[in-house]
Amino acid sequence: MRLMFLSTLNWYIGSTYSKEIELQQCTTLNLNTKAGVELIEEKAYPLWTNDYETYGAALYHCFPRCEKDERCVGIELCRIRPGNSRCRGCCEWFVNPHEGVPALKTSEVCRYIEVDNKNYIAENGSNVALNASTTASSILGFESTILSPSKAVDGVTSCPGPTYIFSSTFEADPWLEINLQRVITIWRIIVHTRQDCCAERTVNFYITYGGNGQNNSCGFFPGPLPNRGDVLLFQCPPNARGSSVNLMIQSKPGETNWLSLCEVEILQKV
Repeated sequence: MRLMFLSTLNWYIGSTYSKEIELQQCTTLNLNTKAGVELIEEKAYPLWTNDYETYGAALYHCFPRCEKDERCVGIELCRIRPGNSRCRGCCEWFVNPHEGVPALKTSEVCRYIEVDNKNYIAENGSNVALNASTTASSILGFESTILSPSKAVDGVTSCPGPTYIFSSTFEADPWLEINLQRVITIWRIIVHTRQDCCAERTVNFYITYGGNGQNNSCGFFPGPLPNRGDVLLFQCPPNARGSSVNLMIQSKPGETNWLSLCEVEILQKV
């Protein structure tokens, strides 16, 4: 929908930069300023970076680019120095905090703004992983409970103890595969990690999608997680199509790892 947002942007720019720029009509998106924060590599890997002479120009050019990029969930705007402002699109992956832990580093010169023009989950995505068929490289037993891969798609995103989660055994390259039974356009993948422990185990974390023996990358998180219970959000490439999703910890040579997590959501683009 094409809307005027001249007054909103003029107020926003005027509050941060003394010289307003003349804006034309363009596609609007909501300005959800989260905080004065700076993206840090442990939590978010920017999709792209652009420099401009003024803060207003960075704001004006960055929003349309983010809106056109399906992977973009927000932008970071920073005044680097006089005559140089930076805009970065977020993100190849993005860590949402659990239990109110600050997600990004506080900054006096940067602002992180989430884009909310796509009505993400309500209109453009549905979770097709719920109760889907699953297989895993191995399955860990904990006391009398089998930590089966079906626990990763049971709809429970709060896992305060080990009996709620899926976990592999301690092995090289542990993996979990979710079979969607049909080819869909995959929009984003959300991984809810366990809240009781083990944030350090989420390292070299790869997500691929595909089918019929072919796999394509949706994302990679180097890890480890900053906090237990953090939520990882992966934006798959535009027009990513597949009938299965694979999550794997890629072990270093001679090492072994656990793959343990609370829940996986696969959002289909509709």
